[in-house]
Amino acid sequence: MGQVKEKLNAVRNILHLLWHNIGMDAPENHEEIVQYVFEDVNECADPDEWHSGDVAIAFRRWIEAQASENVRDGATLIPVTECTNGMVDSKGKVIMYGDTIDNVQQLRHIMSDLDDHDQLTLVTCDELGDEVDHYPMAIDVIDNIRLTDNTIVREVQFVQRPNSEPDTRDKQPLVDRVIDEIEKDMVHGDVTVLDELLLKLPYEILRQALPEDQWKDFPYKQ
Repeated sequence: MGQVKEKLNAVRNILHLLWHNIGMDAPENHEEIVQYVFEDVNECADPDEWHSGDVAIAFRRWIEAQASENVRDGATLIPVTECTNGMVDSKGKVIMYGDTIDNVQQLRHIMSDLDDHDQLTLVTCDELGDEVDHYPMAIDVIDNIRLTDNTIVREVQFVQRPNSEPDTRDKQPLVDRVIDEIEKDMVHGDVTVLDELLLKLPYEILRQALPEDQWKDFPYKQ
C-alpha cells in the first residue's frame, strides 16, 4: 500500500511540474487527472522503470479522451458563454489559453479581436507543452460528419503544411552508424540512446513492433 501511495504522489508531483512548465496553476480537476494518469501509467508503463515521459504520455491521452468525449461522443457541441477570465462552457469549465478548441463558436470568440491581416500558424509542441516549431497551415471543411446521436455536423480540420522542402537525404548510412553505436553501448549495459529514440515513437508504432501475441499486454487506451 505504501508503494502505491508513493507512486501516486510521484505522479502528482510530475503533473505539478508540468503545470509549472506550461505557465499555469493546477486546474480544479487536478486530482481527477492525477488518478487517470496514475492508472494509465500502471497499465501501460514499466512497473519498475517508469518515468516522467510516461506521465506526459498518459496526460496526452487524458487530453485526447476529453476531446473525443466533447466532440464525438455526446453529439451536442458544448455552448460557451463569456466570462472575465476566459470562457465558461455549459458544465462550468473555464476555457483558457492552451485548452482544446472543440467547436467553431469557441474559435470565433477567441479570434473576435483579430484583424483580417493577422497571421495564422500551426504550433507543434512536445509532451510537456514546450513549443517545437511553427508551420504554415491550411483548412479543410468536411461535410456530413455523423455524431453518436445521429446529429450531422461539418468538421473543420486544420492541416499542417511542411515547413521546408522534404528531406530527401538517404538516411540508411546514418541509421546503420547509429545501430553500430547502440550495439557498442549495449555491450556496457547503456541503453540511454535507444531509450530516448523509442520514447519519441507513437505508442501504437511501438506496440506493433512486438509480436502480435503480445499486443494484449498493451491495449488501446479508450
